[in-house]
Amino acid sequence: MTERTQRVITPLPATSPEIGKWLWALEETRARTKRMIDGISQEELEAIPFCFDNAIGSFVYHFAMSEV
Repeated sequence: MTERTQRVITPLPATSPEIGKWLWALEETRARTKRMIDGISQEELEAIPFCFDNAIGSFVYHFAMSEV
C-alpha cells in the first residue's frame, strides 16, 4: 500500500485569507517540483515520455522562466 502524506494549508500573508491559501498552494507545488527534479540527469531531461510531445527539460525550462 502506498504511503500518504497529509498537507495542512497554512495561508501565507496576503490581502485576504483566500489569496493566502492559493499562495501557499503555489509555493508547495514549486517546492515539490524542485524536490522531484533534484539530481535528474541530462539524459532524463532530454527524454520524451510516452504519449507526450515535449521533453521533461521543456517543462523545467518553462518552470524556471515562470520563476523569473
